Amino acid sequence: MVAALIDGESTVKTFLKRNGKPYLKAENPKYPDLLPAHGLMIQGVFKALIWRAKE
Repeated sequence: MVAALIDGESTVKTFLKRNGKPYLKAENPKYPDLLPAHGLMIQGVFKALIWRAKE
């Protein structure tokens, strides 16, 4: 997963390529894939998530 700036909007999605063109895939199936119309800049790579369970 990556933090990305796509067409001026920030998001966290999975970065993939289809036919050599980059796009961002949402892990939630309720949301569509994002194809950049004007620009895509990767701002960071998401490696891990650590959280505490509620007791």
